[in-house]
Amino acid sequence: MTDELFEGLNRLASSTSVPAGTLLFLRDEPSRCIYVVRSGKIALLWPQTEETTPMEFLGPGSIIGLPAAINGIYSATAKALADSELGFISAERVLELLASDPALCRTSMRMMSQEVARMRSSIVEHCSHIR
Repeated sequence: MTDELFEGLNRLASSTSVPAGTLLFLRDEPSRCIYVVRSGKIALLWPQTEETTPMEFLGPGSIIGLPAAINGIYSATAKALADSELGFISAERVLELLASDPALCRTSMRMMSQEVARMRSSIVEHCSHIR
């Protein structure tokens, strides 16, 4: 089902190439667009007091920034770790697509719920190392 969401977004996406090291967006910035990863590797970065730690690595078939399209703010920083081919779609267009297609909307909700569960597990794991 997530493949269906990726394909639906990918069909609408404009192409862009980004070299390794490119920041796609910064945490707390207003959402402008989402990205679909066609090739390459992107890291979602978790800023900490003195260093930036990768939360997750995303490759081909991944969707980046979908929660931000809905809530309006990026919650992490995204950085290309390798030269990457991406598709991008404005946040407004993504919201229009989800409003017009209930099946894709349900799929996006399921995907974001899974992301929340992964992030909560990551936080619990990180906190258990601190004790």
